[in-house]
Amino acid sequence: MNSQQLFYYQTPLSALLLIPFILYMENFPVYKTYEEQQIAVAASGIVGFVVNFFRSALTYNMIDHMKTVSILLDSFILFDDFLNFKQFIGILLTLSGLFSYTFVRIDEENQSVCTRCNLNPTTSTI
Repeated sequence: MNSQQLFYYQTPLSALLLIPFILYMENFPVYKTYEEQQIAVAASGIVGFVVNFFRSALTYNMIDHMKTVSILLDSFILFDDFLNFKQFIGILLTLSGLFSYTFVRIDEENQSVCTRCNLNPTTSTI
């Protein structure tokens, strides 16, 4: 079973299991206008659709966290919704993790692509 098949079978069950917790624990947003609500729903749907194209589980999680951060920041910028301290710390931790992961991946790709570019090559290229 590939990742898309697993995601296809896992999503409905996860949604059913999480709906009671969502209704109990989450505060639903109140939008000032109907257009704000349409923008928020469309943006979340588009980003959620794009997230499903990633194959790696780690990349999928990283993009999903970035989606959450962008939703929080957009609500702060567009709708004057204030961030609490936990949300702010969560955004900082997520961004630091994303940047760290990016630097590690770039370093790994540079080492595997060109041995002449490495700082400590194992064989002489001259």
